[in-house]
Amino acid sequence: MSDNPFKPSRALGGGSPATASSGGGGGAWGGGGGGASKGLGAFKPTASGGADGASSSGGGGLDSEILRKREQQLEVRESELKMREKELKDLEAKLKASGQLVAPKNWPPCCPILRHDIAKDIPPQMQNSVKLVYVSFVFGVLCFFWTFLCTTAALFGASEDAHDDHKILQAWLLSAIYAVAGIPGAFVLWYMRLYVAAQKDRAMTYFMFFLFYFVHIMWCGWAFLAPPVGVQWSLPGLMTMAEAFNDKAVLGIFYLIGCILWAIEGLFCMYCLSNAYRVFRGRGEAIGAKAIAESVANQV
Repeated sequence: MSDNPFKPSRALGGGSPATASSGGGGGAWGGGGGGASKGLGAFKPTASGGADGASSSGGGGLDSEILRKREQQLEVRESELKMREKELKDLEAKLKASGQLVAPKNWPPCCPILRHDIAKDIPPQMQNSVKLVYVSFVFGVLCFFWTFLCTTAALFGASEDAHDDHKILQAWLLSAIYAVAGIPGAFVLWYMRLYVAAQKDRAMTYFMFFLFYFVHIMWCGWAFLAPPVGVQWSLPGLMTMAEAFNDKAVLGIFYLIGCILWAIEGLFCMYCLSNAYRVFRGRGEAIGAKAIAESVANQV
């Protein structure tokens, strides 16, 4: 009956082989499982985190080094650009001093014959003063033209008594001479003196400007009064205005406007003169303070 397959055998019932097999199988699986668990246990989070931290810190150090190198390169380029800019300015100054570099002519706009650019040619601290004097020059041109207009109106509108001894014709010719000589004379003698003085910082040129500008103010006072000396009708002053009103009211109005224009020109020129002198003195004080500071720095 040993051939009955359903009969438990001792080998199976004793369990030794089974136990051994089970133990062996369990050992094998258990060993495998234990090895696997040990293998998994080797990869601890702390170790992994430490590796990532090292990598992260290494990447940050590399980035900061790259940024430092780029910053150094930018500083080097900036210093080179500053040196080149200084060299170009020095070269431009030398060329201007030698007369080889001539700025383009731009004034007057209709027919450029001169160089006139306050914003580019004049230092910032002197621009306001030069602009004020330029406005006084333009207003002076208006005064000269209005004076010529007054004598022209008198030439064609005055009564026959006013034309005695040809004094109206003489006044008209004199007013034309005033305009032809006074306008370019004012531009060259005092306006361009201040322009050049402010541009090149020349004390003697400042002095010439103050001298001729004072003469112009005296002329404005003379034109405003128009005393009865010489040909009286040639200037629209107070005396001439009274005589023009006695002749014709329309002529009196012309001469009254001329008288007001010359008064405004004289007062405005006085203000411009005081402003230019104040800026000139401030320039001298700044130069003196700079010299003192340099001497103190050299002593230290």
